[in-house]
Amino acid sequence: MVIKVGFMQLSSCWGCHQSLLNLHEELLEILPLIEIVYWPAVIDVKEKDLEAMPNDSIDVGFIEGMIRTEQDLNNVKLIRKKSKIIVAWGACAVLGGIPGLANLYDKDELLSRKFKECESIEITKGVPLENVPNIEECVELVKSIVTVDAFIPGCPPSPEQIKSAIIYLIVLLSDKKYPGTNVCKVCEMRGDSCILNQDILCFGPISQAVPNLKWKKDKGACLGEYGYTDVPSEPEVHKLMDLLISKVQDPLTEKQISQFNKFIILFLRLSNLGYLYSPHDPIMRISTKREGLPSKKIKIKNKNFTIFDLNLPNYPEITKNILGMILYRLNEDPGFKVIWKSVCATCPRDTKEKHLTNIKRDFEGIANPDDCLLEQGYLCMGPATQAGCGAICPKAGVPCLGCYGPTANTQDIGAKFISAIGSISTELHPEEILRKMIDPAGLVYRFQLPASILHKKIKEK
Repeated sequence: MVIKVGFMQLSSCWGCHQSLLNLHEELLEILPLIEIVYWPAVIDVKEKDLEAMPNDSIDVGFIEGMIRTEQDLNNVKLIRKKSKIIVAWGACAVLGGIPGLANLYDKDELLSRKFKECESIEITKGVPLENVPNIEECVELVKSIVTVDAFIPGCPPSPEQIKSAIIYLIVLLSDKKYPGTNVCKVCEMRGDSCILNQDILCFGPISQAVPNLKWKKDKGACLGEYGYTDVPSEPEVHKLMDLLISKVQDPLTEKQISQFNKFIILFLRLSNLGYLYSPHDPIMRISTKREGLPSKKIKIKNKNFTIFDLNLPNYPEITKNILGMILYRLNEDPGFKVIWKSVCATCPRDTKEKHLTNIKRDFEGIANPDDCLLEQGYLCMGPATQAGCGAICPKAGVPCLGCYGPTANTQDIGAKFISAIGSISTELHPEEILRKMIDPAGLVYRFQLPASILHKKIKEK
C-alpha cells in the first residue's frame, strides 16, 4: 500500500523541509512507500491542483510554518479538508516559532515599523498592497484553526525524527483489517483450558487474528498485538470484562500496570515516540494531563462503573468499555507514571547543586565543556523544555533555546523557566537578574509566545 502525502508550507523559513531532505540516501527507504501528491516547494503543483483533489484524498498532510497571512489561513483550512491526518511539524507550526514574537505588538505597530520607521529605509512607498496577501492580526497556531492529529516539535525536527514519524504513520495507515476474526477462534486453549478461567487477563476476545495465526498454549496471554476485531468472541469477552472488574477494584500491582500499558500501546497502535505528541493518544493525555478524557458511567451486573468515553467510532461497544475502564483505572492509580523528560534529563553535562551566583551572556567567557551551562551562569532553557532533541545544543556548548516546547504538565514555559531561575538564584537580586536578562520575552518565549498564556498583545479600546 502506497500512502499519499502532501506537504504544505505556511509562513516559515523552509527549514523543516530542508531537514527532511537532509536524510539524503535514507530518503530511498521511504520514497517507495509514499506518493507525494502536493509539495509546491519541490514539485510543480499549484494551489488550484490541491483544490481540485477530492476531500480526504491525501492520507497524511504535513504543515510547516505559522499562520501569519490571509493566504496561510486559507491554505491550512484547505490542506485539512483534503487530508485524513494532519501533522504539524516544526516549532512554527506547533508553537508559533520565532516569528510568533511579533505577537508582542499589534498589526499596525508592526507594519509601521517595517515599512515606515525602520532606520534602514531610505525611500518608502508605505505598506505594499499589490500581489501580497493581507497580514492577519496576530500569529496563530495551526491547532487553533484546524484539528491536528500529531505534533512534531523542533527548529527544525531532526531528519531521523521526521523519518521515524513518517514510517510510523505508514505502518499505521497500512494496518490491515481482517473482519470476522478474533484470536479466540484460533486459540488452542479455548474452552475449559481458557486462561481467563485461571484468573489471567487475556485480550484475545477483542483482538483480531491475522491469516494463518495459530495461538498455541505456550504463547500465554494475548496483549492485543493485532489490533481490534469487529466481532468480539463470545462468551470469552464477558469473562474478560468480569475478570477485569475484579482486578481494577484493588490497588494495581506493578506487573498489572505494565501489562495494561503494553496492551493499550499495542492494541491502539500508539507511536511510543517520545517527541511525537498526538491528542488521540490516550496514554499521553492521561500521563501529561494536557487534555482530559471525557468519562461516562456504565452498569454491569447492577453495579455502576465510571470509565473513560473514548472516541473510537468503529470499535464494538464492549471493546470501548474495556479500554475505557483500563485507562480510567490507570489514571487513578498513583503507581502509573509515564516519565516525560526535560532536556536536562538527557544532557550529558555534570550538575552539582543547581546554584546560580552569576548570569552571563552567551558571548561572555568560554563555557566549561563538562559542567551544566546553567550552573555556569548561562541561561539554558533545558529545565523547562521537553526532551526529544538529544540535548544537541548543550552538547555543542550552546544553551538550550526551548524549541521543543514546554515539559509535560507545564502550562507556560516562560513562567516555568522564570520560576526555575528564581529558585536557584537566591544570592542574586531580581533587578540584577533582569539587567543581565536583556530580552526576557525573547529568551523565555523565543519559540512559543503564541502558545503561551500571553498569546498576543491585546489593544485596549
